[in-house]
Amino acid sequence: MIVSRNASFSKQWQQWLVIIAIPLLFYVYLTSFYYPFFADDAFISLRYSERFLEGKGLTWNDGEQVEGYSNLLWVLLTALIGSLGVDLLDAGRVVCTLATFSTGAALIYFARIQQIHGLTVLAGLLVLGLSHTVAVWSIGGLESSTHMALLTWIAVLGWPQFHDKTPLRNRYILPTLLGLVAINRPDGIIFVIVFLGLFLTTNLHNSREIIRIALIGLVLPALQLLFRLYYYHEIVPNTFYAKVAFNEQRLHEGIQYVKNGLYHFIPMLVAVIVLLPFGVKKIHTFLQINYLSIPIIIWLAAVSIGGGDIFPAYRHLVPIIGFISLLLMITMNSALQIRYWQTILIVMSALVGFVSLQQKDPEMYRAKHEVWEWRCADIGKRLHEIFKDQTPLVAVTAAGTIPFYSKLPTLDMFGLNDAYLTKHKPSDFGYGPLAHELFNSSYILSRRPDIIIFDDGSHDNAAPEFKQSYHLRWINVYNIPAALWVRNDSPYAAMLNNQ
Repeated sequence: MIVSRNASFSKQWQQWLVIIAIPLLFYVYLTSFYYPFFADDAFISLRYSERFLEGKGLTWNDGEQVEGYSNLLWVLLTALIGSLGVDLLDAGRVVCTLATFSTGAALIYFARIQQIHGLTVLAGLLVLGLSHTVAVWSIGGLESSTHMALLTWIAVLGWPQFHDKTPLRNRYILPTLLGLVAINRPDGIIFVIVFLGLFLTTNLHNSREIIRIALIGLVLPALQLLFRLYYYHEIVPNTFYAKVAFNEQRLHEGIQYVKNGLYHFIPMLVAVIVLLPFGVKKIHTFLQINYLSIPIIIWLAAVSIGGGDIFPAYRHLVPIIGFISLLLMITMNSALQIRYWQTILIVMSALVGFVSLQQKDPEMYRAKHEVWEWRCADIGKRLHEIFKDQTPLVAVTAAGTIPFYSKLPTLDMFGLNDAYLTKHKPSDFGYGPLAHELFNSSYILSRRPDIIIFDDGSHDNAAPEFKQSYHLRWINVYNIPAALWVRNDSPYAAMLNNQ
């Protein structure tokens, strides 16, 4: 079953029906299993998307310009779909889901261009369809899925032609994708540099073309930098200051994060290593392995240095899953031509092992049981009902869901959306919980928020210094009480009576 351009239309249709349907069924099952997970930080990005659509710019509060997002492309794509009348939460999920489908399309396109075995394509798509990580972040918001799609297409369109001088495909699409990767995440520039280096080393005869790709590809990140300097007066996003610390503690946490996340992919990597000698006579297979392995290794190193992540299901591994699929595909395709049944057995065993290891990891199921965001959503909706056109300042620790649904001016007590906190870090910054170290009670009191909400409003978590100026008020949030700390002299305190 070779995926060939010369195959009859009927036969191709039947092949593709099987190749696509099986992984899709697994994918649909897993995404429905993890539904309705949606990360709290994704609601931060949705707030920026919403305010952008309302003509308020990419801002957190009125008159307060701070870059509390680190996924400009995802914010804009979500806003674009939202402008069509789609609820922004649904729009964010649409962006992520379409990105996952686009990754699968890149694998199919690769198979068509390279004319490789249909079973190989099925195996590559099953890596996506069976991945809990892919499923979680196809519905969980944020930019990981779009990163995966962009990078997979870049790898495919820039695929090294080792036996001829065929130029890199699509003169303007490839550099544009490089630029989009750089604005999808700030650290996407790492991939831009890595791929430009790979393109140059695998296409030495065409260095002028690589230079042209580099110049076009760097236009978008250059424009974003100019915008950031003009609009936010910063070189990097505020989130960089809130999260990044280069020390042994972060490195240790990052290495452990990568180690735990890669554990599930061990069967795949073993299969690649075992199958590689079967195609030993084809030296280009080794070169292609390096072409895919180098960006994987560099990205994992960057994630390790950055300290990993706090979200479930190994979000930072999503970008490289398309590469892993391609690795399995190229080694399997070479091996099938020499040892057909042995190759099928090895790949099937790897896929079974992949599923089994994921089933045993509680980190995957954290997304299934993480429902506190919807409690925060109810609190935000209730505050919006109570205050309507009023504008009390609300201080929160959960800076995504409550601000998005309340539509009220908000103080982010952990600093992702607050420039003061990121410029006044504690002396032990980098040794506490990632992205949750900037809490500063003196600063918060100086801002005099009308309402303070800790966590999801489920319990009393106020520091003693807050209790001098604030009193605890329980309000009814759809028949469940929520704890709010209300400033004693706030003009909005009376509006919470009998709530």
